[in-house]
Amino acid sequence: FSIAVLDDGTVGAVTVDVLPWQSREKADVTVRLLAGEEGGTVLRQVGSLLPEGSGAQVAGVRFMGDRLLLSSGWGGNLVSAVDLSDRTAPRELGRVALRGTGAYFHSVGEQRALVIGSTTRREGEQLIGGFHASLLDLSGAPTVVGTWQMDDLDSMASYDHHAFTWWARRSLAGFGVMHHTRGSAAPPPPDAAFLTVEGDSVDVRLVTPTEADLGPKCRFGQRLNCDQTGPPQVQRILVVDGQPWIYTSESLERLDPNSLVSQAMVTLPPRYV
Repeated sequence: FSIAVLDDGTVGAVTVDVLPWQSREKADVTVRLLAGEEGGTVLRQVGSLLPEGSGAQVAGVRFMGDRLLLSSGWGGNLVSAVDLSDRTAPRELGRVALRGTGAYFHSVGEQRALVIGSTTRREGEQLIGGFHASLLDLSGAPTVVGTWQMDDLDSMASYDHHAFTWWARRSLAGFGVMHHTRGSAAPPPPDAAFLTVEGDSVDVRLVTPTEADLGPKCRFGQRLNCDQTGPPQVQRILVVDGQPWIYTSESLERLDPNSLVSQAMVTLPPRYV
């Protein structure tokens, strides 16, 4: 599922003994540490660990120095922290349950990590999907110290790590989000989510990108010489020379780094058929 080369050259790998498209009641998720002699071509396993209650799938993995974060269990909402400092005897430091899946981890400072993923809750007979961003304290066993959660929301950052940006100088995370609605109403336009991590808190601001003027909108059945891009989809958030930029399906938009108000926009060529 995941592989990384640690600082001393040891190879860390997380494996699961079931194919992603197969379903089983129980699967073994294993942390393996492998090393080889200098100049050699063969790796041998020097240590391994089967995290307790690993469940039937892996949702997210992150090697962070001598620490490994692993989300597994049913639904991928169980986060284990593993100490890798003794390569021959990795040990689990503890586990914590999230409000949703732990799809992506990112270090956000000393002994802190942000984890994001989808959520599901029941309201009567209806299942309602959403999104969460949870702040983990990793000074000991992992604990959740702050969470932002919103229904009817998802993000490509849950499955595409390039869609997540961490601006360390401002302790600010940025990624695009998409809204959904229940019923026939049209959903709100996509937003850029900016999460400020400070202490044990996660403060969120949603910024709607400006829609570029790409010509007349396509009417029903019309396919030529019209704009059919729809609302601008936030693909990436970039930081260039201390300025945040939103890259969408139709523009690049520069924001004020303090107020996040739009300052300038570069229109991209429209995608005509």
